[in-house]
Amino acid sequence: MSTPQPVTNQTCRSPLDPYRKPVALFGAATAALGLLGLSGWILGIPLLASIRASYIPMAPFTAIAFMCLGGLLLVHSIGSPQGRVSILVVVLSTLLSVYGLIELVEGLGKPVLSLEEWLFPNTQLLGAILTGRMSPATAALLFFSGAVFPMLFLRERNREHQNLFRDMAGGLGVLVTMVGAVFVLSYLHGAPILYGTATIPMAATTAIAFLLLGTGQVLAVGPDGFPSRLFAGPSTRARLLRVFVSTTVGVVVAIDLMHVYAHRFFFNVNASISGFSTAAFLVMAGTLIARVALKVGDDMDRSEEDRRRAEDKLRESEDRFRDLVEHSQDLVCTHDLEGNILSANPWASTILGIPPGELLGMNFRDLLVPEMRDLFGSYLDEIRARGTARGLMWVQTRNGERRLWEYKNSLRTEGVAEPIVRGMAQDITERKRAEDALRASQMMIEEIINAIPVRVFWKDRNLIYLGCNSIFARDAGFADPKDVIGKDDYQMGWREQAELYRADDRQGEQDDEAAGQELVGKVALRPLGRVAVSAGAEDLDQVLSALDGRLCLGMAHSHEEAQYRDEQDLHALLQSTGECSGVTRLL
Repeated sequence: MSTPQPVTNQTCRSPLDPYRKPVALFGAATAALGLLGLSGWILGIPLLASIRASYIPMAPFTAIAFMCLGGLLLVHSIGSPQGRVSILVVVLSTLLSVYGLIELVEGLGKPVLSLEEWLFPNTQLLGAILTGRMSPATAALLFFSGAVFPMLFLRERNREHQNLFRDMAGGLGVLVTMVGAVFVLSYLHGAPILYGTATIPMAATTAIAFLLLGTGQVLAVGPDGFPSRLFAGPSTRARLLRVFVSTTVGVVVAIDLMHVYAHRFFFNVNASISGFSTAAFLVMAGTLIARVALKVGDDMDRSEEDRRRAEDKLRESEDRFRDLVEHSQDLVCTHDLEGNILSANPWASTILGIPPGELLGMNFRDLLVPEMRDLFGSYLDEIRARGTARGLMWVQTRNGERRLWEYKNSLRTEGVAEPIVRGMAQDITERKRAEDALRASQMMIEEIINAIPVRVFWKDRNLIYLGCNSIFARDAGFADPKDVIGKDDYQMGWREQAELYRADDRQGEQDDEAAGQELVGKVALRPLGRVAVSAGAEDLDQVLSALDGRLCLGMAHSHEEAQYRDEQDLHALLQSTGECSGVTRLL
């Protein structure tokens, strides 16, 4: 599950790059038209708000609304507003939308606020039409365009109805765009809508601003919203729609404008001129259609080539994966939530002695040793609840041999019709046997050390005890040899003689190094009747050898065992236990 983004006072998430710049461009153009219209009223130059003197100018409050909506579109192009910025955007756009609704009601002859009359009392007449007042058509589009931004805000906050709010915002943007386009075309035809009636018409600059604003709002919804998702993406359908819809609209508009601005040339009574113009039009239309067909064909060929290349890469990847799985020396398999085996690599068949065709369809429970089969249900419960499971399992081969597998399995639920379990296991039978043999050997060595009639201990280079046998521990005042580990001679029963013993150990090491003798595998008789022995890797324990020759083993004799002070007797004792390969006299 995704973690919800924290609400901050900044805009923190940008839209997709292909849409960000166009949205900013349309927003800036809309705000610029609003600023131009407002400047015309402030400077007393109505032509800035009307393009032509015969056209009605953009109302001042309409200009302010376009400046605000264009600015909001610019903010959205930077990133979806968050925190206080988002609240400001929603409040401002909602106020504009509500004001549009109020103006629409007032346009029907029912005064509500009369805000324009209060803010801009000085107006003029264009024929019988009062200028400086918002057209009912403008008020309706202001209501719809102002509602787009709250929809975008709700889309980000309400994940459950995200698609609904996104498509509603896109639909309103399309409506604003289409109505604005209709009014623009009416001006291009020289027959503006509502002129000559008692209703205030929409200004030409206002129609252009709504066309820009609606287009920017459609793009602000994103490629996944309506109607952008029909045209966005590399699919063949989207490419065909992009090409043919734009071409069709362009051709229809071009023919329509020819009727208006080049009627005499294309529809002349003179047969020669009319035939020439028709031929020219056919050449232009044929060239355009040919270019469109070539582009569509190139796009489709490129898509097909990309598809083949992707399929080749996918096939190569599958071959490498299949080779890896089939030659793996570990188990790689899948099974369902009942334990039925769905797939398994050849290694499993080889180890178990079961043919691949027979193995598929078997239940994993039947592969376990009899005494473990009752535990298989607990494993399935764990994989269902946690999604993962790991541990050890004993399996039984076709010839009755028991093998120990260490498994790490996980549950897959995405991209499959039914949940499946991905299984991976490693055969650790030989490793387990080696560990058991090593453990038995260590126990035997420990028993031998505890059985010999001498005090045995070993230290590190800092003269800290790493271990000893039982008799030495008792002499030191401890019940268990483990209690000696980590202590020094100052913490033993002979703490008053500790410095003497430590000096003895240091002197012995210095003598060994001066004589050029290795400590590993040697026995040295120290002064004060003590014996220092170091154990080689093959003599005592792998743990001792891991200390890289820094381990020193000592044997301390009691008065009752003084007869072992003789080198030959000591040598014979150690050789009988397999603990030493040589004796060096250092006295």
